[in-house]
Amino acid sequence: MGYLRSRESISLGAFSEGKLAGLPIAFTSIDGLANIDWLVVDRNFRKIGTAQRMVGLSEDMAKRKSMLRVWCDTSMRNEKSMSLFRKMHYDKAATLKDWGYHWDCYFRARKLQ
Repeated sequence: MGYLRSRESISLGAFSEGKLAGLPIAFTSIDGLANIDWLVVDRNFRKIGTAQRMVGLSEDMAKRKSMLRVWCDTSMRNEKSMSLFRKMHYDKAATLKDWGYHWDCYFRARKLQ
């Protein structure tokens, strides 16, 4: 599997045989925070580390842009996403009621070293 990277933003894509396997949509801000806004993985590429690798690459790019912390919000309905970010040591920083699509979410953050 190959990965496409962009230096202008935290933009990645995971590819296998020329087909998109997954992508995170992430961005940085002037206050030292990077946000992983969306993370999508094709069902044929799940459970082989694709999402974990894309989050890790997003973190690496955030570090190179001198970001101090990465955050995301995770719907309480999405156990797979919550499990991924727990495994990657994202701390639950807050509970957001009626957030986004009127779902309750956890705000998770990880300090970059």
